Amino acid sequence: MKKYGIDLGTTNSAIARFEEGEVTVLTHPVTNHNTLASVVAYQEGSWTVGEKARELYATQTPYIYGNFKRKMGTADTYVGPGNKTFTPEELSAEVLKELKTWVTEDVLNSAVITIPASFDTVQSNATQKAGELGGFVEVKLLQEPVAASLAYANTGDPLDRGKWLVYDLGGGTFDVALVSVFDGEMRVVDHVGDNYLGGADFDRQIVEKILVPELEALGHFPQLIEEMRSAGGKYHGLYQKLLILAEEAKKELTDKESAEIAFDVVDQDDRRVSVVREIKRSEFDDLIRPTIEHTVEMIHQMLAGTGVSEQDLQRVLMVGGSTYIPLVKSIIEKELGVPVDTSIDPTTAVAVGAAYFAASQLSDVPEGNSEAVEDLDIKLAYAQNTQEVEVLLSGKASGAFGALFYRITRKDGGYDSGQKPLKEKFSETLPLVPASYNVFELVVRDVLGNKVETPIPLIEVSQGGYGVIGQPLPHDICLEVDDVEQGETVLESIFEKNATLPLRQILIKRLSRTIPKGSDERLTINILEGDASQPPAANQSIGIISISGKSLTRDLIKGSDVELSLHLNESRELAVTAYLMLSDQEFHEVFRPAVRRVSIPYLVQELARLSQQLDEEVEFLQEQEGYELAHDLLNLQQELLEMSDELKRMPEDDTTDVKYQIDDKKRELAAKIYQLTIDRKVERTKLEFFDTRKDVEATFSRYSHTPDDKQELEQLLHQIRPTLTTNSPRQIRVLIDRFLELGWKVRSRNPEYLRMLFYYFISRKKDFKDPIAGRQIIAKGENALQQQNYEMLKVHLNQLAALLPEGVKKNVPKGGTGIA
Repeated sequence: MKKYGIDLGTTNSAIARFEEGEVTVLTHPVTNHNTLASVVAYQEGSWTVGEKARELYATQTPYIYGNFKRKMGTADTYVGPGNKTFTPEELSAEVLKELKTWVTEDVLNSAVITIPASFDTVQSNATQKAGELGGFVEVKLLQEPVAASLAYANTGDPLDRGKWLVYDLGGGTFDVALVSVFDGEMRVVDHVGDNYLGGADFDRQIVEKILVPELEALGHFPQLIEEMRSAGGKYHGLYQKLLILAEEAKKELTDKESAEIAFDVVDQDDRRVSVVREIKRSEFDDLIRPTIEHTVEMIHQMLAGTGVSEQDLQRVLMVGGSTYIPLVKSIIEKELGVPVDTSIDPTTAVAVGAAYFAASQLSDVPEGNSEAVEDLDIKLAYAQNTQEVEVLLSGKASGAFGALFYRITRKDGGYDSGQKPLKEKFSETLPLVPASYNVFELVVRDVLGNKVETPIPLIEVSQGGYGVIGQPLPHDICLEVDDVEQGETVLESIFEKNATLPLRQILIKRLSRTIPKGSDERLTINILEGDASQPPAANQSIGIISISGKSLTRDLIKGSDVELSLHLNESRELAVTAYLMLSDQEFHEVFRPAVRRVSIPYLVQELARLSQQLDEEVEFLQEQEGYELAHDLLNLQQELLEMSDELKRMPEDDTTDVKYQIDDKKRELAAKIYQLTIDRKVERTKLEFFDTRKDVEATFSRYSHTPDDKQELEQLLHQIRPTLTTNSPRQIRVLIDRFLELGWKVRSRNPEYLRMLFYYFISRKKDFKDPIAGRQIIAKGENALQQQNYEMLKVHLNQLAALLPEGVKKNVPKGGTGIA
């Protein structure tokens, strides 16, 4: 059966078809080109897509759009005639629609569409939305390095095992992935990337670093760069024209030592300026060298993080049109010392790999016009790619399968299972023709030998072909929780970066505060994407379930449980179910954010939380005479205040993108604050640890303890060095809590200590939140003390402790999540 894969690129796109084990890159029906320029033009109510639209860039014709892939998932829009606006997803859909016209013999309703490996959830979902707008009923997303590896593995020499890099430098994005193969299955070990680095940036550098200085030297062009970049600028049309000329020169420099750019323009004084500029390859190389060397640094950092050395790599697979640049190949080969492999076409490899992936991922449509029998259903499971010479097929029948028979035959006539009774569960071992695409057919018949029409697709197995073990998650997926001890919220990792999609997880969390029924208090389940080691404000929220007290059937008591079920599929749709055990209520959401959406009140709250954190840090630094760092933090706090004031003046239904800009800036500031204060936080936590250790050792000296207590203390002492060297405040705090628990266990066995603690609580009775309950518990405690019932006394001590107002450090942060 035919399946299709699409490389939706920044500058060029392509489509490939999988059929009976072979992949064909499709071409334009007229021009016979195998790639389509990702440029669209809107004129007189109709769309022009591809090379013709790209040619209009060089004219003054308005409403020509390109490079919109780099804005997928943002709130940015493109202005059309009559102030009509188009989203990046709508423009991408026009490219997809044009590619569909290249398929002349099929109705194309499903496809695999590729995305950069470093695309976040919002960008991924935006791409899926573009596919749906383009008329696809089923869209599967595939990361571009995975696609390139599939193309290489299935078209090159047979692979046994090993590791290689996919270096993917396209027109607008850059990815590098470390891929391993073992027993015929590929896996992406790790990856890094930059969604704003590619050939388009090289074109811009030619224009702004070479051609603009030439223009400014020959004529009067005030604020030329600004006038070029502005959509309404006087020289915006010239800018688009020069970018195309720069791209052509860049391509020419692939095979030649020099290229010439010539054009005319009228300056501010109405004088015609003629430019003829020769660009040497060495000049172009010097221009882009820092960028290419930066990609090498990214590779070294990734390899260091995975413990893989350059000597472990077999090759570097070059993908993307920008890898045609000679300097790119030479730098990569020289700096890594690994052979560069250009055996597959860099411009179509991703589409080819997507087609191979489509063969195993897209839904099958049965051939012919037969309809499924309503009361019979048969499901099949088998490996669609294998290095073995046979494959196990498992089947499960449901419905009216009694008195029916099945038969499996290989299309080349080399295998026939014979007619066998159809059972609820059945299996067959199917022999495969080596290094071939094997096609089997399963036919169901009744006792009279009549064929029973069933929606069973053909069984297709590639012997010697390669599949991929899922796709890696590009960023951590985290849950925001309250750190009650520190009076802040932190992140807990749910799914870690590079975990293989799809992913499932069930968590049991406890409430950090009581949420009364009917109140305005909220339980906030905030799922974020980014780096789990950073604070929540430095990450991006991809979905929030906000449960108000008004929606509760009863009070949610502090300490009660909430069960969270999370499922992240391969297309990065996140389904979250929150089950409140105390009220027996369930809340469910599927997060598929195709556009970043920011809640203004929540953003104001985030800024206030950061500002409060800075207040505490500055106060501590001033006490420690750390005036220089305190000054830096005060400057950041001023920025936070200005951003907060701007948000407070903004209506909730504001239609500008200012709140998105502030959200980006907030995350940048949060990361800066974290980096500036982490050393101080570590220092303070270590000081707290040393005080705690001193107190616990004093407890052991003063109070009696068991051999088991002593052994537990020795175990904790052995953990001190490795824990402190992590410089992680959270890990050090875990060790503090374990010391505190041990200290309490020893002290609580000593009647003298329990009596002292009881009288301490009595001295604080004026502070009790409920004085009447306090008097009753004190009376019970005195009775337990008289009877020397110390276990009961401990119960009453806990009750009295709950009546005392919590200290500042024990308070849940205002506006916290409610999840401990």
